[in-house]
Amino acid sequence: MADKTIGDLPVASALYDDSLLVVEQQSQARSIKGELIRSFAERAVQDEVDQAAKEADRAKGEADRAGQEADRAKTEADRSDTEADRANAEADRAKKARDAIEDMAVSASALPPGSEATAVKSVAGDSFHIYFGIPTGEQGAVGPTGAQGPEGPRGIQGPKGETGETGPEGPPGIQGPEGPQGPPGESGVTVPLAGWFALAGDADGNLWAYYNEEDAPPQFEVDDDGNIYYIIPDAA
Repeated sequence: MADKTIGDLPVASALYDDSLLVVEQQSQARSIKGELIRSFAERAVQDEVDQAAKEADRAKGEADRAGQEADRAKTEADRSDTEADRANAEADRAKKARDAIEDMAVSASALPPGSEATAVKSVAGDSFHIYFGIPTGEQGAVGPTGAQGPEGPRGIQGPKGETGETGPEGPPGIQGPEGPQGPPGESGVTVPLAGWFALAGDADGNLWAYYNEEDAPPQFEVDDDGNIYYIIPDAA
């Protein structure tokens, strides 16, 4: 091999730890093993390998934290869904209760004194009816009559009422002087017997008294309401 240079030698296809290689070191030919070159290469890239490992660890830590955050977010989302379902259920119950109150009917009846109070609920679909039985109290004793209060102001006079029934006939008044003889009527009324008289009206609304000429004429009086009263003469 002395007649060949290193450049003339064939190129090795692989390098092993026990491989011998010829190198020039300080103008002298030396031999080295493949494991030395491997160790040089490993030391040369060790920093890069360590940095890559650190980056990988950091990336793994970030991925783990991201996974934890995702798990936490999912847990919060599940909790939110649960709370939303619970809120919806409470809202449904509240609506049903409100609707039931709006549709509720209540009635009460009086019970005899001393009875027990009762309450009966009748359900019909989503509405219900409550029947209350309420006992009445015992009749209390009549209290003393209170003092009469002051007289209130006089109210406005109301409209005039209908004419009432004729009251009992009062005592006859003093007989007045005899009036002039009126014209005879055309009613055809027969003159009564002595001690009697007859009444008759004409077409003009006048009331005439017919009596026996032997008797004193009958006496009448008219009140403010237009009622006519006969004055009975004294028996003496």
